[in-house]
Amino acid sequence: MKVGINGAVRDISDFKAGVNGAVHAVSELWIGVNGAAKKVWPLIPIGYQVILDTVGSGEWECPVSGNWHIELHGGGGRGGTFDFLSFRAGGGGGGSGEEYETTLNVGQKVSYSVGGATTTKGDTTTFGEYSISGGSNTWDWNGAAGYGSLATSGKNGGNSPGKGGYGNKNKPLQTYGNGGDGAADIGTSPGDGKDGAIILTYLG
Repeated sequence: MKVGINGAVRDISDFKAGVNGAVHAVSELWIGVNGAAKKVWPLIPIGYQVILDTVGSGEWECPVSGNWHIELHGGGGRGGTFDFLSFRAGGGGGGSGEEYETTLNVGQKVSYSVGGATTTKGDTTTFGEYSISGGSNTWDWNGAAGYGSLATSGKNGGNSPGKGGYGNKNKPLQTYGNGGDGAADIGTSPGDGKDGAIILTYLG
């Protein structure tokens, strides 16, 4: 949004206001409309979403005050190898996924860490005080456990490979935190799990 300042057009994010004798940048701007206050900047719509899916740690700054939905996924678990003793295909690795809702303030900085999928177990993902463990690996035909209310466990193997668990059972096309599929036979490798993510949705 642009405003006129001293005859020049400036972005409103550069606008300064006097607060208790000091000059501060304006992080939110409200105007009176028909007797009610209406926010005009920052104009972030309900449903605005941020996805943090690079494995590693960082810091996120909240762009607007309000309620936020937080969806966390740790790394998904690895699938199992072919079990030649029972002659069964490998089981699926476990998924990882949990959701929360919280209030955040504009300018608030939150430390986070996105967990990856590893050969031992999916890594944990954290966002501030919230965290979710990664999905479990399996080493044979048994499906591995998932972690979190959104996740599912891996399926057992048998005549065919076990399917890896979901990171979000409500969004099967989303792959964050999914477990890997089991190996089909002795000559094939099991599937690796998928890396985790943090999905932030502005609720207003």
